[in-house]
Amino acid sequence: MAIGRADRERQGGAVGRAGEPLAMADGRSGTPPRTGIQPDFEALWCTPAAQDLLVRAARELRAAEGAADPADRFLHAHLAALRTAGAVIAVRGRPTARARARTAWEILSRVAPEYRAWATYFAAGADLRAALESGRRSEVSQARADHVLSMARMFLGAVQDPSLARAS
Repeated sequence: MAIGRADRERQGGAVGRAGEPLAMADGRSGTPPRTGIQPDFEALWCTPAAQDLLVRAARELRAAEGAADPADRFLHAHLAALRTAGAVIAVRGRPTARARARTAWEILSRVAPEYRAWATYFAAGADLRAALESGRRSEVSQARADHVLSMARMFLGAVQDPSLARAS
């Protein structure tokens, strides 16, 4: 017998938009503890898919930090931001079929309006990322690559601590 959203809530478990139980990185589910301390992203209460995307975003950031070539730095930083957006979308859900969005950045703007400024910023670099991924080595300045890396770090931080999203 399937347990519905209302049943999970009555049992004290936290549930996501689609009614699935939210889980911590260690696999436990339930209601987040009220410690007053903001946990790091590995302890966030979110879906396993979102947790995986946040881990992958952090890996992309480390790859960007270690990249000597500005094009590689830009590519990894932008992918980190894309993975971060994917984590938010995994938790918040997708827009209805009637309001179909075409890109992750459009979806993010619709399902999480508090991240709209981030979506606008990273959407502006999506064509360059796609060109780099397809092997076209466009000129990317060190300053631009460093800025995208900095913004990707801040975006991940805003998702890890939602109070930062309101401040940005």
